[in-house]
Amino acid sequence: MSVKLHIERVVVHGARIGDAQRGEFVRALTDELARLIGDRRLADARSGASLARLTAPAVRTDAGTARLARAVAGSVATALGREIRR
Repeated sequence: MSVKLHIERVVVHGARIGDAQRGEFVRALTDELARLIGDRRLADARSGASLARLTAPAVRTDAGTARLARAVAGSVATALGREIRR
């Protein structure tokens, strides 16, 4: 089974991610989402799920770009799991 996840835009309120850190953020977010989706078996939850918008729980961290990206990925995976299991 494969999972295709298309994210058009990620909005992170209150965080300053400069142009220099954007690539690091995207890579860390992508890697962590891939890991979490596989670990949580979200692929098996509902075939063909489609969401126009997803609001994820707030995260708090002030420990750098990669750690922020991993926290955001965890929050997105949690919200995604809730939505596709409905």
